[in-house]
Amino acid sequence: MRLDVRAATRIAADAETVARRMFDPTNDPSWIGGVRTAEQLTAGPVEVGTRVRRRGRFLGRPIEWVMDVVEHEPERRLAMRATRSPFPMDVTYWLGPVPGGTEAVIRVTGEARGATRCLAR
Repeated sequence: MRLDVRAATRIAADAETVARRMFDPTNDPSWIGGVRTAEQLTAGPVEVGTRVRRRGRFLGRPIEWVMDVVEHEPERRLAMRATRSPFPMDVTYWLGPVPGGTEAVIRVTGEARGATRCLAR
């Protein structure tokens, strides 16, 4: 079953400040539900080719997945593709100016399999 989930929120901060937090994988556990740890597997700044391993829990069971950065526009967009995951997925973060701050949009697309398929219905 195909998944396509989008969430958006407004943040009272400029895009540079939001991107610094949102695009840095070491901050993932503080704002992504289910992520317990996140580790950047490649050296250097986040850019196309950066790999990130996330560990967490899903339906009470531990899971681990690796995301590769496939697109990066500093302070604007970060797109990642799962290279090791319970199901194929792509995750994209967009940032855009709005009065009083920044709109942050997250979109997750993929193909639900196994237990995730039941939740997608």
